[in-house]
Amino acid sequence: MAIKNNLIQIKNLNNETLDFDNVLSSSKSILIKNCINLKINIQSKINKIIIENSKQIFLTVKKLVTGFEISHSKHILLHLDMFVGLSEDFLSYIPHIDLYKSELYLIGNKDKYKDIKISCQLSEIHQIEL
Repeated sequence: MAIKNNLIQIKNLNNETLDFDNVLSSSKSILIKNCINLKINIQSKINKIIIENSKQIFLTVKKLVTGFEISHSKHILLHLDMFVGLSEDFLSYIPHIDLYKSELYLIGNKDKYKDIKISCQLSEIHQIEL
């Protein structure tokens, strides 16, 4: 894992679990590139999460993420720990998700995801109720 400016770069990792407790801030973004089978827990505000050329990424989000960009990736699982809606900052937890040639699974009650704007090109979105 490397940090350049406000971008945390996670590249070429396999079979790892990463917990970001309160080390992130709203000015930081995460890039996940060429990774397989990662479990990532995000518990603090963050600007953006970018996923490229990766497989089997399980993300649990507990705070505000301004947006997601997912490209050329398969089996990306997203679990919101709370319902999407107005947070203490009057913003959705995830205002938008941009998908390109990817496969995204939204985990849990579909009401958690109803206010997220999803841009989808050559991609698949699946809902998994728990």
